[in-house]
Amino acid sequence: MQPSYNAIFYILIFWLSIYLFSKFYLRGRENIVINPIYIMIKKKISEGFLEGTKDKRIFKLISALFVILAVVSMVLFYYFVVPLSLARFSGQGAQGGLTPIIPGVTISGESLIYLLINIGIAATIHEFSHALIARSRGIKIKSAGFILAIILPMAFVEPDDNDFKKASLKDKLSVYSAGPSSNLILAFILLGLLSLFASMGGGVLITSVDQGSPAERAGLEPGYIIKAVNGTVVKNLRDFQSALGDYREKELVFVLEVLKPDGSTTIAIIHKLSNETKLGIGISNAPPQGVLGKLVTPISVFLVWGYIVNFSLAIINAAPMFITDGARMISDLITEKLKGDKGKAVNFFIQVLTMLILLFSLSLQPIG
Repeated sequence: MQPSYNAIFYILIFWLSIYLFSKFYLRGRENIVINPIYIMIKKKISEGFLEGTKDKRIFKLISALFVILAVVSMVLFYYFVVPLSLARFSGQGAQGGLTPIIPGVTISGESLIYLLINIGIAATIHEFSHALIARSRGIKIKSAGFILAIILPMAFVEPDDNDFKKASLKDKLSVYSAGPSSNLILAFILLGLLSLFASMGGGVLITSVDQGSPAERAGLEPGYIIKAVNGTVVKNLRDFQSALGDYREKELVFVLEVLKPDGSTTIAIIHKLSNETKLGIGISNAPPQGVLGKLVTPISVFLVWGYIVNFSLAIINAAPMFITDGARMISDLITEKLKGDKGKAVNFFIQVLTMLILLFSLSLQPIG
């Protein structure tokens, strides 16, 4: 796999321009920190910030929900990552694995723009959720701000150290869990919106046709859009699968209404024999025609990246790995139950093991 050196070059030029501009025109401002790695804008927060949330019953319920969802996120991390790690460790999954976000290496082009916007949104919601629950538990927020690290946008909130140290274990767990839980909730909201946009599809696009397959014999070609199967209108992949039913070991005939790239409509008849297990086409959702199609496609891509970013942030941040919210949750729980060196040893073992599991699952295959 070759990284996109052009993308890396443009990223470095962009960062150098931002850094030099900040260095010469923004230096000397107390709320701005500038160094070669990142630029941070930090703002002090007044004591009245979110004061109305303190001790409200609704936020106590939300806090309890967040703790539950953080545990769910932690379980999901192990559920998805452990099998990948074991497969790669045993040599059975050499080509698979999780792909880390490395701009210009694993992600470039248009995907990078969608990614960065979604990272900024996810980070802001993540940190605001920490602040919201902290204030609802009576913990003051000293400062908050944004960080631009090369091209990655990030956010942070800084609770009052004294207030946080005095907080109960229950309150601390609520604050820790707020970030990953809010990202998990947002991920599933975006997934729901994505399903809604998929239902607005303009049919099923044929992306490839296997040689000698039933689809090729029927005259289907890449670029054709399937609009109906046996008289049943299909708007998306779900409709298409439903219209086909269980066809794998049966001799069946499918009558397809197909839209050609030139705008004309034709009928294609697929005759699948009983010894053929597939139709022989690669398919994807086709965008709606006209102005709506031009809007649906970029919005759908944005929603896909939003789901990926928020779901990934939720489960990875909930996993106990030294600097994550999950690590703080596990650390406080263990040290509360196991005092002294024994608790520290158990905590260290869990976090090292989790980190190794993640590292074994990684792949540098490009995804955009």
